[in-house]
Order: sequence, then C-alpha cells, then structure tokens
Amino acid sequence: MGELFEVEHDDLGRTCVLKVLHTRHLTRPDLGDRLRDEARILASLPASAAPAVYDVGTLDDGRPYLVMERLVGCDLRTELNRFGVLSVPSAARLGSLLLSALSAVHGRGVVHRDVKLENIFLTVEGDVKLLDFGVARRDCAELARTGRGVALGTPRSMAPEQHSASEADARTDLYAAGLVLYELVTGQGPFDESARSVHALSIAHRHKPPPPPSSRAPQPVPPAFERVILKALEKRPCARFGSAREMAAALERASLSTFANDDDPTDVDVWAGSYA
Repeated sequence: MGELFEVEHDDLGRTCVLKVLHTRHLTRPDLGDRLRDEARILASLPASAAPAVYDVGTLDDGRPYLVMERLVGCDLRTELNRFGVLSVPSAARLGSLLLSALSAVHGRGVVHRDVKLENIFLTVEGDVKLLDFGVARRDCAELARTGRGVALGTPRSMAPEQHSASEADARTDLYAAGLVLYELVTGQGPFDESARSVHALSIAHRHKPPPPPSSRAPQPVPPAFERVILKALEKRPCARFGSAREMAAALERASLSTFANDDDPTDVDVWAGSYA
C-alpha cells in the first residue's frame, strides 16, 4: 500500500526511509489510517525488534507518511536466494533471533500477521528486525476497523486461522516462524506445489499436513529440529507453542542436543557478513 524512498534530513544529515501511501490509494482513508497505525505501532516497539520511527505526518496532497530508520543489511529472502538453502545451525541461529524479536513485539500487545522472509531484516551487525507492520494488529483496533471475516496477510505465509478469516493472535506469528525455518533449511515452502492457486494454497494450509522438512531438504535435518518446526506448523493454534519464548527455548534445546559434540556450535556459518 506504500512507496519507500531513501531520504536525508537537511539539517541533521541523517539518512532515513520515508514510507508514504501510494498515490493510487489516495481515496482510501482506511489505508491511510492503517499507515498511521503502523507508525504508532512501530513507535511502541523496542529498537531491537523493528526500525525506529522518527516522524509521521501528511503530505500536501493528503497522503500520510512516516519516517523511519534506514537499516543496513538485507532481508532473509535475499540471503536465501544467494545460497538456495542455509545450514541447520544457521537457520537455528536466525530462528532464535526472529523469536526474540517476536517475543518483544508480542510483549507490547502486537501481532505482526505477515511474518515472512521478505519482512525479516538481517543487519550487518547480525541483528534481526521485523519490517512492514502494515497489517499488524494491536489490541482490538483492527477488529474495530475491519470486523471479523476479513483475511489479511500474504497467502503463502498465512496461518490456517488467517485463511479462515478467524481471529489471529501471537501463535499466528509462530506458525509463520515455522514456515520461515522450514524454507531456510529446505529452500522451499511446505505447500509450494499449490502456490499458483490462492484457493488451493488456503486448503493446504488449513487441512494438509506439511511434509517433514527432512523429506524435502538437501541436507540432514535433525529430528529435534524438525519437531520444533512441525509443532509450530500445527493447524490448531492451541497445539502450537504457547509463546515465542517457549518456541525459542525448544529451539535452543534442539540445537544443544544436536550440536553438543561440535567444537563450537555457535560459530557455524552464522552471519558476520555471509553464510558458508
């Protein structure tokens, strides 16, 4: 719904990102409200989880805008495209960073609802930040605006309850985190064969069991790591992890049990500029 521009503050010399409502949506006050909501949500989040917001306002033509931190690095889709797949240790490390960011977001009462590789940014310092809170929900503001029965998100990375237009909560983001881990180690999503049809994709997410990552990955996927992914991908939210912190703890236990015999399990092609 928005356009992004790299801008520089005239007086401070600070490089920032300007996000402004696209001109084709000028007659959509609901999308303008959503952009303002995004600015307020970002302003409420810790800098460790999302870009900082510096300003918000309205252009002369009536379009709302927000000014936010210019991050240096790349999103995980770009990284995965470079390598095809990431090693299990690298995926586990990134998964832990993602879950830490989600825990901070959920702790402020926010559900992202569009967690995917394109919206996960890896900085040159090795931090992970979440991008694009355009469909995020805080408290009951979203239900008040759109009502029930409205599906929001990206179909390929939406949880079953999103495809059913049911209410989303923090566990919805954990389903998406499971999809991220799945794709990092396999190079594909569990239901990509249905991706040409939104209807078929919706049916798959709602009813079809995901193939075990070990059956799709071009590398060995340890059973403990696989169990974490498959639990996150349970169809019923109550069968998933109860929180990002709980999922992170399970991922850490899986990593420790899997890499306990490594000389240095934390130093396996993990970001310091590139992956091996």
